Amino acid sequence: MWFERLSGDARRGIIVPKHAPAGAVTVKPKGLLAGERYVVSYQETDASEERTGADLMERGIAVLKMPPGELIYLNLPLHPGNTVDKQPPTRPSDLHVAAAENMGYPGVELTWKPGADETWVSYYEIFRGGTAINKVAKGTYYFDHSPGADARVAYEVRTVDGAGNVSEKAVSPVSAGKSAVVFDDADLTLIGTWQRTTHVQPAHAGTICESDRKGDSAELTFEGKRVIV
Repeated sequence: MWFERLSGDARRGIIVPKHAPAGAVTVKPKGLLAGERYVVSYQETDASEERTGADLMERGIAVLKMPPGELIYLNLPLHPGNTVDKQPPTRPSDLHVAAAENMGYPGVELTWKPGADETWVSYYEIFRGGTAINKVAKGTYYFDHSPGADARVAYEVRTVDGAGNVSEKAVSPVSAGKSAVVFDDADLTLIGTWQRTTHVQPAHAGTICESDRKGDSAELTFEGKRVIV
């Protein structure tokens, strides 16, 4: 079974197979404009060709071996994951990071101005301490309340376009203020001036702790390992 969807003017479309065929198959699209030229491209295959609507409807699109997840595009060369777009997007700007509270949960708030792309931006990728932790597909805001969240750790954000090209990273200035870290609660021992924050809801899978003095440490078990932070 095949599903075909065309734009209102029949100049662009997509063909979706319900299941990848076991062997070779010829797909004959319907409803195309006979004199229109269509660029045929694929989601999982790099091949592409340009043919008239009349030729496509008469002779069809021959596929010798269709990989799982394949899609056939008509006049949509800049589809998600395409290999045509080589231009990376611009990076986000004015990245701001601060300890914050969202709906009663403590954590770290990130805001930034959007990056740009000549086709379209797919999402923003969020990094904490050099490790990717999440993606933002809509808007320019992220709230980190996962274990390890800390406003004094370097956060980074980069733009990713529809073809998977990535921008340079926007890097947050590291805060010199009070450290506020979300920890897992397992075997948590506080040292020096560190103390549990009270009168707030618990952070997701952890607790938030604060210290007024830089250099104070806390001993805890984090991801199965005993560490001093």
